[in-house]
Amino acid sequence: MRGEHGINEDFEGRGPRERRMKPANQNADLGESLQNRTPEATTCPLCGHAFPVGGLKGNLYCPKCGRRFNPRSALDETVAVPGPGKGRGRRQSEKSEETEPSGQRFGNYDILSEVARGGMGLVYRARQRTLKRIVALKVLRGGDGATDEELERFMREAKAAASLSHPNIVPIHELSVWQGKHFFTMDYIEGTPLDRRIEQNPMTPFRAFEILETIARTVQYAHSRGIIHRDLKPANIILDTEERPMITDFGLAVNLTSDVRSQRMTRTGSVMGTIPYIPPEQASGKVEDVDETSDVYSLGAVLYEMLTGEPPFQGETQYDLLRRVIDQDPLPPRHINPRIHPDAETICLKCLQKDRNRRYTSALDLAKDCRRFLQGQVIQARPATVGYRLLRYASRYRTQVIMGTALVGIALVALLILVRGERQTERMQ
Repeated sequence: MRGEHGINEDFEGRGPRERRMKPANQNADLGESLQNRTPEATTCPLCGHAFPVGGLKGNLYCPKCGRRFNPRSALDETVAVPGPGKGRGRRQSEKSEETEPSGQRFGNYDILSEVARGGMGLVYRARQRTLKRIVALKVLRGGDGATDEELERFMREAKAAASLSHPNIVPIHELSVWQGKHFFTMDYIEGTPLDRRIEQNPMTPFRAFEILETIARTVQYAHSRGIIHRDLKPANIILDTEERPMITDFGLAVNLTSDVRSQRMTRTGSVMGTIPYIPPEQASGKVEDVDETSDVYSLGAVLYEMLTGEPPFQGETQYDLLRRVIDQDPLPPRHINPRIHPDAETICLKCLQKDRNRRYTSALDLAKDCRRFLQGQVIQARPATVGYRLLRYASRYRTQVIMGTALVGIALVALLILVRGERQTERMQ
């Protein structure tokens, strides 16, 4: 037990990630799913979730894990592997034109193994020959064939991370080009991505708030230098061998103070980020509304998953998932696990407010409330009032409320007419 909150270090009550919604064919073999899919459906190459696409073309988002991928190239794509022998999946194709074979030289680096593969880049564990050190080498996919937008996003990621010097942000070493392939190097972090850590073992609320406090203070540091991450999620947080959280992947980051072009690079109306963890303003494509409180929302989504074992929103289709993020409130964490302390739920739900003015005003305020919770002190966040919840319900179901109010009004008028008629009848008699 810790503090006044009665936090149980033997926390076991968290249900599986699929408790609320278990997508069809979740445990099906990935290769078989890809081969048998129809033009009206596809399968996520990361989690294996099969879902309808409804004629959508181009890049898609998995409604379960939020991965962005192109279904036309999914058959030849290598699934992300967090570390040697520890991935969620393995390569489904033995051949890939972009894979650098283990032991091959890449400029000043010797490729040791592939670490991860995403929609924009390939990450390798490599040895820098001149300095004789192990680094993470990230190479832009497509080489000379990469689009201007992909190249700019890749450069922006490196520059944003390089502008930050913090013990909980993975540092950048070199940004360069070799044989037409853009790359940058960073510290190689021996450890486990937070999403993998959540899947492996139940996480105590105390440990969840320790991690969140550290991450929130790190995000506040980035905000103080004008950097908004825009893609905070468990997969972009690595726990090193000493269990220290490290933030990585600044591919969607924007610099609000200087990089005006990077802010406008995302067109209004387009959705960027991993859907289950992005705020409603980002899910709506309202680029101009994304600010520091957007990262606060994503931190709340990370906390939600650490407490419950599942993201705050899931859906069978992209549209369904987006509508839930934009319009619906998440299921309170205590509805999934009643053993979660009410204050933990209050902090989490304050971060996840649809109205950004009702969230914590800064990541630092969130970090301070995390510290109060850990020390058994009174937190500053307060649960939403009954009046506010009623207003939210009325706003969400406006048509139903109007119809219901109208029906009640009609019933009252009819009742009044009936009463008056009876009284007149009595007087006449």
